[in-house]
Amino acid sequence: MSDDASRPVLTFIVRATRDHGGRLRGTVERVKTGAKEPFTGADDLGVLIEKMLGGARGRRAKLSGGPAT
Repeated sequence: MSDDASRPVLTFIVRATRDHGGRLRGTVERVKTGAKEPFTGADDLGVLIEKMLGGARGRRAKLSGGPAT
């Protein structure tokens, strides 16, 4: 993984809580741009961060959190 050092590091703020049904919900914010995306569930959180890192590589991330805020 020697090329990892040449990649920019992105900083995110994750705001998370559990809803009344116990599901993980929240928002991920990219600090530099202020872009915010909602997520529902740990799986969505991982997909969302990968998407925001640009690691989706053409895959359309399936997120159940609704539209971006």
